[in-house]
Amino acid sequence: LPCDVTPPDDEDDQASLVLFYKDGSSQSIYTYDARDKYAQRPRHWSDEEALGKRAFFSKLLPHQQSSLTIDNVHEADAGLYRCRVDFKRSPTRNSRVNLTVVGER
Repeated sequence: LPCDVTPPDDEDDQASLVLFYKDGSSQSIYTYDARDKYAQRPRHWSDEEALGKRAFFSKLLPHQQSSLTIDNVHEADAGLYRCRVDFKRSPTRNSRVNLTVVGER
């Protein structure tokens, strides 16, 4: 699931917190936290019921695509995902992506 973490205008700015939500829920299912004390070693958290240990967020170098990768995708993973990016200085950005799972029956 792609998520743009490139700051809008400020080249010295960077993403400090990335959260993923599913199907309009107000509870995040995945968090990438690079705020303050976690800046050098970001903390990853995944909802055990939603994704468990199947997901990992890759924040690549600035101006490259970052994404949440879900291993062993299940049909229940299908849905509308929202990625929220909080920057150190720039306004928060929200983007949405629909995940369709195609499986054999």
